[in-house]
Parts: sequence; structure tokens; C-alpha cells
Amino acid sequence: MTPEERQRVVDALPSEFEIPEASPPEGDFHFNAKVAARDTLGGYFQSIGKRVYLVGAAGCAASVSPRAARATSR
Repeated sequence: MTPEERQRVVDALPSEFEIPEASPPEGDFHFNAKVAARDTLGGYFQSIGKRVYLVGAAGCAASVSPRAARATSR
């Protein structure tokens, strides 16, 4: 990345964002669904005799927050 390209990216980054965007609440319905899916998957692997590590939460590169959408639309 050239210095000019880097500066263009830095300039496109938001310098401020609303507090609700900083850590949106997950909510019980979403949390319960994640736990149920992880438990079901873990039960499957246990039933076939496999040991696996299932992560509790992982970021998703495909999701776009309103803050990211604003930064990419400049």
C-alpha cells in the first residue's frame, strides 16, 4: 500500500461514532440461539466420538455495521 493509499484509508475511517454502535446489546433470543446451536453441534461430535473445540463467539467479516457502512461509502 502506498503512502497515498494508506492516507486515503485513514481519512475514510470514522473518528467518532454513537455509543449504541460501540457495543450493541446481543439480546437473550440471540444469545440463547447461539448457545443452543453450539450445544447441539457439541452433542453431535460427542455422539460420534470426536473431540472438538467450539468457540462461544466469533466475529463475522461479512457483517457491516452502520459505522462501517458510512466509512466505506465515502
